Amino acid sequence: MEFIERNYMGSADNLLKIYVPLKLNKHRYLMIVDMWGKKLVYLDSAKCSVVLQTRLNHMQDVAKYLDDLLAAGKFYNDKSSIRRTISDFEFLEPTIGQQRPIS
Repeated sequence: MEFIERNYMGSADNLLKIYVPLKLNKHRYLMIVDMWGKKLVYLDSAKCSVVLQTRLNHMQDVAKYLDDLLAAGKFYNDKSSIRRTISDFEFLEPTIGQQRPIS
């Protein structure tokens, strides 16, 4: 983890969005963490109401992990920066185009 932190992670002081590609049961979708809008955006071109709650739970688990990761003071240059609790953000599911079933 230290390698990733040192080489790929910058300061979280002015972080606007985090793009998190997710995969669950061979299905891929995207979660965007909107730090200023305090939203967890769910983008999926093959939505399925049967597994929606499972995918939202998966996103919530990732949000809790990000809470723990960003709680470390080492990611902030300004110690007075606002620390946001990502797992408390509201879910947003915008209407987007959908692919055909079985495509």
